[in-house]
Amino acid sequence: MYSFNLKITQDHIEKGHIRECESCPVALALLEQFPNAVNAYVDSAGGTVLCVGIPKQSIVFDEWPDVLSKWICAFDNHNLVEPIEVVVEYRVA
Repeated sequence: MYSFNLKITQDHIEKGHIRECESCPVALALLEQFPNAVNAYVDSAGGTVLCVGIPKQSIVFDEWPDVLSKWICAFDNHNLVEPIEVVVEYRVA
């Protein structure tokens, strides 16, 4: 397992789309973190994220920190959210 600090900025929030798995603020932040990725996908529950398109590998997040899952739900429900930074763990598949 690997980990890093995922930083979701105000810019990600402003450019992100509600209930859009490939263009939500979290997906935009992941694309910055993994610049070789072609896309990032966040499921509707915020539990599984895949960064797909990194040459010959995928980055898989099996579980989010609870605070990030709640943040995603708040964003998807049109609630005001603030920038956030959390440590997330992932594996290479």
